[in-house]
Amino acid sequence: MLLQLKDKNYYVKFYHFPAGEYDGYNRGTKAKLLDSSDSKSAIAIEIAICNPHDNFVRKTGRKLAFKRLLDFMQVAGIISGREEHKLCWDTYFENFKKGK
Repeated sequence: MLLQLKDKNYYVKFYHFPAGEYDGYNRGTKAKLLDSSDSKSAIAIEIAICNPHDNFVRKTGRKLAFKRLLDFMQVAGIISGREEHKLCWDTYFENFKKGK
């Protein structure tokens, strides 16, 4: 997913990992923030882990990992203000419409 902000463009990639890949027994979703000029190195990686007693839902894990990634971006100064925050969520919902 391409995030077009005022200063720069970033890519966000999501990975859903099976049980045992991250911590030995839980499934989850990983969100990676990549620079558009160098898409091989990650700026940040945020993870959403599913409780072993809950059903794994890709959509929920993706939203939670993206929310954590946006929180990091705000602390790091990559996004500032409600307008850029809203733009990121609008881009997310354009790419992952209902049913995807």
